[in-house]
Amino acid sequence: MRRTTAGILPALTLVLATGSSGAYTRSTVSATDGGGIAWDLANHDTYVPEINDGILLYRLHAAGSADVGNGDDLAAVARAFRTWSGISTSALRFQRDQDTTNMTTMDDGEFAIFWNETSTVVDQGTPATDDDVNIAGALAVAFVYRVVSGPETGEIRDANIVFNGADFVWTASADPEAGRYDIESVALHEIGHTLGLGHSPVAAASLFPRLGAGSRLARKLSSDDIAGVTAIYPGGNSAANRGTITGVVSNGAPVLGALVWARDSAGGLLAHATSDADGVYLMAGLPPGPVTLHTEPVNDASGFSLFSAANMGPYYAGAQRDFRYTGDLAVDIPAGDTVIADLEPAAGTPTMEIKLLSRSGSWSNIRTFLRRGQSGIRIGVAGPGLPLTGTPLSISGTDITVESTTFDRVAGLPAVEITVTVAADASLGARDLVISAGGETTVALGAVDILHASEPLQPPVTFGVKTEVVGPGLDLAWEPSAGTSWYRLYRGNLATLRSGDYDHAVVPDGCYLSAPQASLMDDIDSPVAFYYLVNSVAENETVGPDGTASSSMPRPAGFDTCP
Repeated sequence: MRRTTAGILPALTLVLATGSSGAYTRSTVSATDGGGIAWDLANHDTYVPEINDGILLYRLHAAGSADVGNGDDLAAVARAFRTWSGISTSALRFQRDQDTTNMTTMDDGEFAIFWNETSTVVDQGTPATDDDVNIAGALAVAFVYRVVSGPETGEIRDANIVFNGADFVWTASADPEAGRYDIESVALHEIGHTLGLGHSPVAAASLFPRLGAGSRLARKLSSDDIAGVTAIYPGGNSAANRGTITGVVSNGAPVLGALVWARDSAGGLLAHATSDADGVYLMAGLPPGPVTLHTEPVNDASGFSLFSAANMGPYYAGAQRDFRYTGDLAVDIPAGDTVIADLEPAAGTPTMEIKLLSRSGSWSNIRTFLRRGQSGIRIGVAGPGLPLTGTPLSISGTDITVESTTFDRVAGLPAVEITVTVAADASLGARDLVISAGGETTVALGAVDILHASEPLQPPVTFGVKTEVVGPGLDLAWEPSAGTSWYRLYRGNLATLRSGDYDHAVVPDGCYLSAPQASLMDDIDSPVAFYYLVNSVAENETVGPDGTASSSMPRPAGFDTCP
């Protein structure tokens, strides 16, 4: 058995005046074995007590964070586990077990989560100190034990998550707090690592390797995160309707570490994959339909970076950069089947790279965002070799219009900014930032997250919800601002809900329903499913297995209906 670690780093943030001018990457067995790692939810042995009837059990240390200390810290971690549990296409489910007093990361069959408050050195729990780990500089680290040889190679046998309370200040607040890092966002990222997911180059993904202080955008999973966990733990109520794309990336020889991603017909980034030493990539858990495939190399690791081989595991240390961007290969994803699509990018080291992103003049190496219906917003990129003339920068998709382009230099790098208008009905989710000039293209994957016009950047912590029980559901939704009369859909075990212990929301992003709409959900008649509509002012409405409710209301403007 061998341990691997993966963490999340704080973002570099530059506030500069610029003038007017696998469906995922899997964590691998070892540096030489590119096979993915995963929990065996069905066939584990008694050595893995974290798994009970196919459900992963985790334990929180009651001390939590010294910066919060009122229980909101542990509630934030629990919400992150519930978010991963709420993916309808995945068999993965979590349940909170009794609290722990354990503050070590030894392979002991206990999935423990705790804060190191006085030191960045994490105790391995053995008499020897040479196997302890220093997590200085990382916001948090996941420690994952996996089998590296024999018939169970790749099986995860234990995991732990440690938050760095010595270097960083934490918050669970619904409101942004300058200089503090959001517990729920970081927990969501680290849980992904404990499931076998590596870092994602998609800036809008939870598994992206950096997070900004005060940010709440990472409290939700992207389509890339969802596709990854669906591929590893398929199941739920619609996994059989998902499709897979696989193929080989080659420029005369197999390419290691090529980033491959799929865009939907609206220009949104669905998911990514990373090619192995044989050039093979695989994206599973994808919704059926037409997509375009794209590939490019990771960033050069020197200087600033969005995503380089340094953000990947040891297996990808030699990720190749001797090929050019290739895109727009049309592929139709089959429902419940696999399509093969090989990619043959031209040889040659890229002359352009995107390493920094901006919104309204604030530069960093993390995602940015736009809202439906916005206009006059400046979005920019900076990096070596970028052009300083023409109109080279665009955002994938046809529902975002570039009004003007300006140029400057940021941190010594050429910078391009565009002023954009977003259509009121623009497709939601991650979009690419694309630079094209001189017959060459470079892309920042999923760098712009398109949000609802009124979606808050920081969803509230909870309101009137508790428990760890989440039945098969959809994806996390955001609550509208207080004082409205919109409804939020909750779903869970009927007996639990009737007792007054209500579930966390697990519905599609922005999916707000009237009672009649709720009655149209596919399994509303299920004897084990139950929907609870909560009014954000005071009134509670119940929708039972018969699909009835005492009142209804119009859907808020700008919010999509449920699938």
